[in-house]
Amino acid sequence: MRGGSISRLNWLRRALLVVVLVLAARLTWVQFVARDRYFNPTGIRYTQRTTLLPAKGELRDRNGRVLARNIDSASIYCNPQVVVDPAAAAARLSPILDEPPEKLEPLLAKRLRRARLRTDVDPATVAALRPLFDAGILSVTDDVATVRRTIVAHPTQISTDPEVRTRLALILGLPPEELANLLAEPLQRVVLLDEVEPTLVEQVERLGVEGISIETQEATPGQTVYLNPVDAALEPGSLSGSPEIRTAVWDALEPLWAGATKPSVSTIARRLKVYSLSLKREVPALLGEAIRARLAAEEIEYASVVRESTREYPQGELGRSLLGAVDPDEQGTGGLELTYNYLLSGQSGWHEVTVDPRGRPILQERLTRVEPRHGYNVELTLDATIQSYAEEAVLGAVTEFDADWGLAVVVDPFSGEVLALADIANPERPVRNASRSLGTPYEPGSILKPLVVAAAMDEGLTSSNDPFYCGGGMVVGNRRLSCIRHHGAETTYGGVRDSCNVVMMQIAQRMGQAKLEPQLRRYGLFERTGIGLASQESLGAIFVNNNEGRWGLLKTATVSYGKGIQVSSIGLVRAYSALLNGGRLPDLHLIRRLVDREGRLVSEAPTDGGPQVMSSDTADAVKEMLRGVIADPKGTGKIAASALYDLGGKTGTSVAYGTGDSRVVSMTGYGPHEQPRLMVLVSVCEPRRGPRWGGVTCGPALRTIIERSLQYLGQPANPGAAEAQAKASEAAAAALAAARPEPASEAEPEADTTTAPTTEEDAE
Repeated sequence: MRGGSISRLNWLRRALLVVVLVLAARLTWVQFVARDRYFNPTGIRYTQRTTLLPAKGELRDRNGRVLARNIDSASIYCNPQVVVDPAAAAARLSPILDEPPEKLEPLLAKRLRRARLRTDVDPATVAALRPLFDAGILSVTDDVATVRRTIVAHPTQISTDPEVRTRLALILGLPPEELANLLAEPLQRVVLLDEVEPTLVEQVERLGVEGISIETQEATPGQTVYLNPVDAALEPGSLSGSPEIRTAVWDALEPLWAGATKPSVSTIARRLKVYSLSLKREVPALLGEAIRARLAAEEIEYASVVRESTREYPQGELGRSLLGAVDPDEQGTGGLELTYNYLLSGQSGWHEVTVDPRGRPILQERLTRVEPRHGYNVELTLDATIQSYAEEAVLGAVTEFDADWGLAVVVDPFSGEVLALADIANPERPVRNASRSLGTPYEPGSILKPLVVAAAMDEGLTSSNDPFYCGGGMVVGNRRLSCIRHHGAETTYGGVRDSCNVVMMQIAQRMGQAKLEPQLRRYGLFERTGIGLASQESLGAIFVNNNEGRWGLLKTATVSYGKGIQVSSIGLVRAYSALLNGGRLPDLHLIRRLVDREGRLVSEAPTDGGPQVMSSDTADAVKEMLRGVIADPKGTGKIAASALYDLGGKTGTSVAYGTGDSRVVSMTGYGPHEQPRLMVLVSVCEPRRGPRWGGVTCGPALRTIIERSLQYLGQPANPGAAEAQAKASEAAAAALAAARPEPASEAEPEADTTTAPTTEEDAE
């Protein structure tokens, strides 16, 4: 009996051992051989896409000098949650960051911020929560939420590099240990942050971490409600420690979750915490590395250095009002940076891989990759050297005559290339404006007279030697419109040279509105110039007192000397270019060509000269009149005469609309006369010192810009120019002194825009 029992027991043991071995074998086979089949029995495959960010392009001048570019930089961030003593921490960081402790301490002490509770909140729900708003517990914005963005991680695909994870945690505003716990979850997809802002999405995409993706979905428009970190919302002691939301407050928020998934109270409490704050941004890359080393050497764990990119302007303040600026996300906010942002920023690429439910790539599947299109390098028509000449000359005029602001426009009258756009405000009275040469409309004043003459000559209604008589004024309708003086016998040539209103009014009478208005429109004065900055460019206009747009006799007369209409500086320069190039109206442009990062040409500006708007004979005849304005001793612009080059131009006085109707004095000019290479306009607004005449105020600056630019371009000077220049400088100084014996009176009568002005500068 005993032997039989032992035998049966052995067989039982053997049977159990076999069962265990079979089970172990089966488990081994499932775990290691057929694990994919059982992990994903349906064979479902997922696609993981990672955004590839493009590099931002450069802005360059026509000679390749860099005006704007991206450079490597660094930013220093802190985690206030781990700072025990903000004052002591600020004292330690102050010498490292070269920042005063009193600036750093508030940042290091800022542990809490308002937490977003929900977007797409309807007005009825906001009204139901009104007691919480009145108590300061909640706040609301009127922002309209259109897209809901979620940052998702695929844990098995994310790099284990501690630095990568630390930078990701900083950007997401999560403690590194919390991020590590989330990524340790045995899940194929982990939500890191929900309802994130577009700027944060951009930062995450720029970081370029594998295994991080952005999911978007349309959201219902509505208001956004926030929970404020105030005593009434949090348990006692929460403001200085870990935030705990009062139970009564959390219960009172119940109406907010109607129709949506209610988050946990811990999730909202976590959103209240500030895990990352910027202590210092746009630090040079090398300095950032030095700061990183010091932080590590001193074992400062609550601050870290993140590598970033910063927009740099190597030429300093040169052309900054035109170039504009970018925001922290490198998106243009004004000027050329905004206008050409779509060219400079490029297009994001992506790469896509098929993964199993655990986020692992399926090697048999082909990787889909679309390379980013990096931003183009935009080569402008601007010349940095000529731009600097223009800015220096305008600043000198603004300072000398105590004006509000001044501008200069320099173009090539044949190609339409804009070589300089200078916009300078008085340092004592700075006024911000994107570009007054484009956006500030004003009356052209006497600068319009050569264009009126060109229109009449093209209609066959006058010629250069056509005789006129100026008796100091002229009766139009029932009003007498005056001129600067009694000129006596005049010609069309003399009318332009002397800036005679009476000659212009008589010419305009011959044309009438039926012929004068269409001609002025042909010169492009009331349309955009094609410069490419349409959003900043103001349109010209003709002001009339009736709905039919009819001109009366008085309107026709005042338009003839540039009153009662508005144009832009850039529009005037374009029209004058037609007088210099044989009658063609060029399309002004600022982009010369686009090149990619490898230097390959992408596109180039067309060289079409523009439509013919006047005959070449008319253009040449009027150009000769412009020469007389400067070269003739009787000309109103004689102060701008150059001993180096033969110049031509026209002076004028006007009113700038939208600036309190300030007085603007201007002068156009070109050189050299025989084959003009430059067309220039200089304007100065509200000069307070000296006579307010276009010639006296703007002539020296205009001459300086043309002379220096032509010398820089290698244009040979007139024979004997060296000897004549000294005499010309003495003559110009004497003329300037004689023209302004004393400061202009503040009580000087202003011009009536519906009649002729009565002061010399108005009729100039």
